[in-house]
Amino acid sequence: MTPANRKINPYRLRKTLEKHVNVLKRVKNRREPRPGDVKGVYLEEEFEYL
Repeated sequence: MTPANRKINPYRLRKTLEKHVNVLKRVKNRREPRPGDVKGVYLEEEFEYL
């Protein structure tokens, strides 16, 4: 099944995003990326290790 056809569990999505935000909050010296900084990073890669 492709990701576009998969049903979304809003509760699980919210919890996963909250967990990701908490991880980002603990990063020292975090800043907004400049245009082009993360052009090769896909969202799936960021959530791969959660």
